[in-house]
Amino acid sequence: MNIEHEQIFYINSRKKLKEDESHSDFSYFLDLNQNIDYTHVVLLNCSIPKSYYNVQKNSSFILTEGTDSVTIDFPPSNYSRTSFKNIAQQLLNQNSPHNYQYTISFQNINTIGEDGKLTYTVSGVDVSDPQPIFTFNNTLFELFGFDKNKSYQFTSNVIRSVNVCNMNKESTLFLRSNIVQNQGNNILHDIISFSDPSYSYIIYESNGNLLENAKKFSRDKSNIYQFWLTNEDDDRIDLNGLNMIFKIMVYKQNKITEFQEKPKKINN
Repeated sequence: MNIEHEQIFYINSRKKLKEDESHSDFSYFLDLNQNIDYTHVVLLNCSIPKSYYNVQKNSSFILTEGTDSVTIDFPPSNYSRTSFKNIAQQLLNQNSPHNYQYTISFQNINTIGEDGKLTYTVSGVDVSDPQPIFTFNNTLFELFGFDKNKSYQFTSNVIRSVNVCNMNKESTLFLRSNIVQNQGNNILHDIISFSDPSYSYIIYESNGNLLENAKKFSRDKSNIYQFWLTNEDDDRIDLNGLNMIFKIMVYKQNKITEFQEKPKKINN
């Protein structure tokens, strides 16, 4: 294989086409040569601010008490396990339709060991009343220690996390775009961040293997393309006003000719 007609673009989300677009979901004009039949696009590098929170905007869960249900919105911010526990307990008590009292606790590592899960306890429930229910859709379930799109009912006024509570920020990000033709997932590249602290920058540099990292190119006649940043569940990542910068290359890939691909036949 060989490549030709390379074009490199530096993309800064500050230069998005529409002012009301976010820095993690925006449209961008690329001055591509319309006379070239490009075949591939590849991410060369990127700089993404780690300014997103472990609880993002529009994060909520549903509390059901008897026949009454209430959606509880969680304030976007970065939370430790202790601060998350305190705010969750406060929100439950403030929003309880039947004025139940909730307490949240975790095991003491100095006494019985600590398993990373939370215990939720409710008081004030009449013995004839149904036990409360937590319902999680696509947010907060990891921090509470439950699964996505499921409901969980208290038993004898107590419920425990079924999973270890994940208070970490998203460690795997996906840069997506309609410039990519990749069997419907639009992933230009995945970006891993384990050790980058909050409010620093996540830096990615290509390893130089274009063929391994490149994706099939998808042409838009307007030369306007959409770029967005998500987690593994395709939920948008909110960079809270800070811009991201990345560099891509589009090119045409030519196949080796049939004469070059096949060994020459030897006449017997």
